[in-house]
Amino acid sequence: MKIIHFFCALVLSFAFMSAGLEAKGKKSSAREKTYENFEKNTEKHYEQREHARSKANENAEKGQEKAQENLDKKTERKRSWWNSWWGSDEE
Repeated sequence: MKIIHFFCALVLSFAFMSAGLEAKGKKSSAREKTYENFEKNTEKHYEQREHARSKANENAEKGQEKAQENLDKKTERKRSWWNSWWGSDEE
């Protein structure tokens, strides 16, 4: 009877050990997936930041060009007004 108990205990211990190893494998694979997702999300985040930065730079350049155009128009209007009242400097 003691031999039967010994073998049952041995079988149960192997069963619990294999279940524990399987659970550890699941934990490590879940940890790996979490890390992969973190890397992927971080990469997406940096791509979005870079895109936003480049878009902001483009908009700033367009804004500067528009401001320069408006300044040129304003200067030309003032010059034409001045010339209409006081005559052209070129004459």
